[in-house]
Amino acid sequence: MKHITFTLFLFMSSLISFGQATKDEILGLWYNEDKTEIIEIYTKDNYYYAKLHWLKNSQSGGEAIRDVYNENPLLRSRVLTGIDVLIKFEYNISKEKWKSGEIYNYKNGNTYNGKMRINSNGELEVHGYWWILSFLGSTKIYHKVK
Repeated sequence: MKHITFTLFLFMSSLISFGQATKDEILGLWYNEDKTEIIEIYTKDNYYYAKLHWLKNSQSGGEAIRDVYNENPLLRSRVLTGIDVLIKFEYNISKEKWKSGEIYNYKNGNTYNGKMRINSNGELEVHGYWWILSFLGSTKIYHKVK
C-alpha cells in the first residue's frame, strides 16, 4: 500500500510541475510578424503582463513617441516603450491558455478583452475582442526572440 501511495504521489507531483513549466513558457521577449515591435511578458501577483519593450519607429523628429491616443489625458504624455499592453492574464491549466486579460492598443487608445495561447508551432497567438464577442476579434502572432 505504501508503494502505491508513493507512486501516486510521484505521478501527481510530475503533473503539477509539468503544468507549472507550461504556464511560464510564455515568459520572455516576443516579436510581432512584421518585426516592428517586441513585447516582454512577465508575471506580477500571479498574473501575466507584457510591456512594450521595443518599437522600430519609436521616435519622431528626435522625440520619443508618446501614448497620444490614450483615453486618460494624464497618460498621453508617457513614452510608449515600457507601457503594459497585455494586462492581468490568468493561466487556465486545463485549457493551456492565458485568459481573462486585457489588451491595450496604443495605436488607437482602446482596450480589449484578450486571451493567449502557444500554438503547435511554438508561436504566441494573442486574440483581442470586444466585450464577449470573441468571434469578432482578431489574432496577432508573435515569435519568441532567441
